[in-house]
Amino acid sequence: MSEMAPWTRPESVPFPCVRQRHVGRRPLEGAGGDAPPAYVVQELPHERHEEAVRLMADVFLREEPITSCFGLRDDPEAFAELQEVWGMVLSERISLCALVEQPDGSLGPLAAFNMLMVVRPDEKFELKNEKLADLLKAVKEVEAQPQPDVFERFGVSECLYALGLVVAHEHRGQGLGEQLLRARWQLGRALGLRATATMFTGPASQLLARRAGFQALAEAAYADQPHPAFHTITSSRSMIFMAAALE
Repeated sequence: MSEMAPWTRPESVPFPCVRQRHVGRRPLEGAGGDAPPAYVVQELPHERHEEAVRLMADVFLREEPITSCFGLRDDPEAFAELQEVWGMVLSERISLCALVEQPDGSLGPLAAFNMLMVVRPDEKFELKNEKLADLLKAVKEVEAQPQPDVFERFGVSECLYALGLVVAHEHRGQGLGEQLLRARWQLGRALGLRATATMFTGPASQLLARRAGFQALAEAAYADQPHPAFHTITSSRSMIFMAAALE
């Protein structure tokens, strides 16, 4: 893990500082009624951490191209280290989620989640598991391609970065992925963060990122990666490192 002290959320910023409503595009299957579901988009509350980790573990790791090709969910050592990393990231209290808004105004199940953290220039992040280390090395090599880098490009010393975005199967097609991406602008303004960057690994997320205002900085085809695990990916052609100014 990082040798630097983790970023600390300013105590002066209310929690959650992001809270907005979103109405889905169509009724949920099997839910009854003709109205589309309503959601509240906000920062992930502490009591929802277990739900978020479960969604990341059972859906994200199995479906995201660069995590599924390494079999991270089925590797006990890699998964244990990932859980440790996720716990550290969630402690920053800036990850975003979409919660189902019930008819009485209460908040129901977690429908979507975007794990976010703050990164700084030259910050070292080391992983012990060989698969995780190989994956991180490949990602970092692509992220290092743009010159100037993200920090110089946007004139910042801190950048909002994502470790994963996942939508529960029953809530897909409701526009939640794009809502979570767009919520980064409100989050950035509240926390004083002026740039965000993410490695988008599949065509659907890459399309949503462009629609939300991200620009591509570097692209790497999976077929060109030296590690053979990437060559098994058939759902996507390449990973694209993308960024946006949060202004």
